[in-house]
Amino acid sequence: MKLIKILFAVAFFSVITNTANAQFKDWLNKKKDEAKQKVNNKIDQKTSEGIDKVVDAPEKVVKKKSDKKKNKTEQGEETQPVDNAVDEPQPIGEIIITTNIKCDDGKKIIEQIINDTPGVSSTSIDTKSGKLYLNLTGEETNKEEIENLIRQNGYEANGKKKINGTNACK
Repeated sequence: MKLIKILFAVAFFSVITNTANAQFKDWLNKKKDEAKQKVNNKIDQKTSEGIDKVVDAPEKVVKKKSDKKKNKTEQGEETQPVDNAVDEPQPIGEIIITTNIKCDDGKKIIEQIINDTPGVSSTSIDTKSGKLYLNLTGEETNKEEIENLIRQNGYEANGKKKINGTNACK
């Protein structure tokens, strides 16, 4: 009879231990999952902040230059002309056009077309935001003409739908 009691006690202790061990493992796995979720949320937040910072950077630079120019004008400072060895037309202003160009092929095509346009000194497209930045020299080109070139080649420009052409980003 004593042996049966001992065997029963050992079996009961074994069952209790296994149950407690399983509960501890479940609790531990739950805590691991919570920690992973916190880390992933922090990574997502930092990634989003970094992307926002990069996307906003060109606009901040343009605004900063504009504010600096405005302050100089308000203070009555005049800028001295620079003597260039090459007689190239100087940019008269930067224009930003919102497009749906989100791939390198589309960027390459549109930048080449616009850079070959008289009156454009430089073009740059941010494929993440779809924003096209260009500098005009004042010769024969205006914003509407550039928008039409973009639209004729299959892309939207400042909310205006494409006119024709095939979008290389599709």
